[in-house]
This record gives sequence, C-alpha cells and structure tokens, in this order.
Amino acid sequence: MPGPRTGFGPPERSPAPPALTVLVILVIALSMAPAFLAFQAERVLFHPEPLLKALDDHQVYLHLPSLFAHYLFQEAGQNTPLLALLPPEQIEALLPLLLPESLLRSLTEQVISSLLNYLNGTATTLTFSTGAIKTHLAGLAGDQVLTAVTLHLPPCSLAQMLQIASAGLSGMTGSLPLCRPPDPVLPVLNAFLRSYLDQAIASLPDSITFSPSGQSATLLSILRQGRTLMRWGFVVPLSLLIVLAVSTAPRPAAWLTAWGWAFLLSGLLGLGWAAILVPLVRQITLSWLQPLQSVATDAAIQAFHAALVSLFPPLAHSLAIQSALLAGAGTLLIILGNGLSRSAPMIR
Repeated sequence: MPGPRTGFGPPERSPAPPALTVLVILVIALSMAPAFLAFQAERVLFHPEPLLKALDDHQVYLHLPSLFAHYLFQEAGQNTPLLALLPPEQIEALLPLLLPESLLRSLTEQVISSLLNYLNGTATTLTFSTGAIKTHLAGLAGDQVLTAVTLHLPPCSLAQMLQIASAGLSGMTGSLPLCRPPDPVLPVLNAFLRSYLDQAIASLPDSITFSPSGQSATLLSILRQGRTLMRWGFVVPLSLLIVLAVSTAPRPAAWLTAWGWAFLLSGLLGLGWAAILVPLVRQITLSWLQPLQSVATDAAIQAFHAALVSLFPPLAHSLAIQSALLAGAGTLLIILGNGLSRSAPMIR
C-alpha cells in the first residue's frame, strides 16, 4: 500500500511523451523561421511601393525601350510590315518618342498595381488605362514619331515613287508602299502615315480589361493562394507552441525547457536561412530571367536581376536579428528551466 500523499497542490499529471514533445519542438523549429520570413516577404513582394522603388533605384526604366524594341521586332514585326522594315536598334531609337520615360513609368505603375490588386483579391480583372498613350500620340509626339519613321525607311524605287505620286494626285492613299520618297513627295507619305496613326488611336479603347484564363489564370490563382499562406503561415508554429505549453503546463521547468529548445533551434535555423537567402534568391531569379535573353540585352537582364534581388537583403537582415533574439531567448529559457528543475523541492 502506498503511503498517504503529503504536500500541497493538485496531483502531478503524467508528463507528455518525450518523443511527441521532441517531434513538436522539431516541427516548430523547422517552421518558425520560414513562417516569419514569408510573413515579412509578403509585405514586400505583394505591395507596389517596394518593387517600384527597386525598379527606379536600378534604372530599369532605361532598359525597357531595348526590351520592347527586341520584342516588337521579333513578335509584332511578323504581322506589322512597318515594324518588319526597321531593325531593333532603330525601333529602340523611336521608343523614347513613342513612350517617354514619364509615360513608361506611369504605365509600369499601372501594370504592377493592377496585377497586385488582382493577387490581393481587391480586383477580379486586370485593367489598364490607355488614355495617356492616346493623348500623347494624338499630339506633337505622334508627328515626331512619324517623321522619325520615315527617316528610317528604305529609299523608294521608281515604281514605288510613281505609285505614291499617283495616290497623291487621286487622293487615294489607302495602300501606299512603305519606303522613303524624295522630299517633294514626302508630305503624301506623311499624310498617309498620320491617317494610319489616327485610325489606330481611335480604335484603341480608353481602357483594356483582361480577365485571366487558362494557364495565366492558374498561375495567378497559385500566386494568390501562396500569398495567403505567406500571410498566415506563422499560425502553425504559434499553435504548436500553445500545444507544447499545454502538454507541459503542470511542470513549469519542463515548459520552460521545451520552449527554450524550440526557440533556440528556431533561431539557429533562422540564422542559417538569413545567411543563404540572398544567394539563393540570386540564383532563382537569374533562372527566371533566362527566357528574356531572346528579347533583352545583357544589361537589361542584369538591371532586372539587381532590382529583384535588392528586395531581399533587408528581409535577410531582419530575419537574422529576429533569429538571434529567438536563440538568445531560447538559451535563457533553457537555463531558467534547468535551474527551476534543480531547485524545486522533491516532495514524496
């Protein structure tokens, strides 16, 4: 027969299974640093201000004309005879007139803001305004673009000059050849190109609405779900900390020690993540940008790459500080738990 129980307080509960406690601690350690990193990354990657600042700091806007020129030459030029006559270097020279830096910045901000609004769930479609482009091309800038285009056209043959002259006399300029005539005949071609540009401007809607479908809808849906996980992923380690506290609550020393090891391991792993984050992002983003090599110069790819990578050093620095604090707090809790365990009276 066991002797009568002596001492005060409720009977001591059975300790949590050591294997389960160790498993919970390991899961907390493996999930806490990525969860905190994802939470902070969501505030950077899914808000327009940090990305726009990175593009501006690394002068990405200066390289966009080159990117657009190569794309237009390779893709749009196949269906647009005028573009097919101009090499990428000449198209690139025209783009500052077509899309000056101020307008290019405005359009880029529109694209990024619309995309992030869709990913953030505040919009169901992607919408872009074309009013600024239409106003820009309808004015003096349109005439300057047309003048620059005619300077880059190949000289007209005799048959082509006769065709242009005949069209000018008859007033029918619907199908003029795309070549540069002599200066006396040049106004006829300029009038034709101006009419062509005005028709293109008039046919352009004031806004373009894009409803993602197919692969683009699937990709955007994955990004939207990923953003939700990034925002709420920290719930997993915090919930497990509560589970760990409840399972060891009757034994304060065990509670402190278990939390201490969870914090210490989380902090050490977080320091490791902070150390490899920027090099890892540098390699991943470089592989993402590889497809752009067919339509962009090396300088443009380097500028894009530097802008994307620049978003992550502050995240790595913040994670390193948080991880060091976690490791320090964990060490302190382990010391307190061991001290409490040794000083607690053994009542039998």
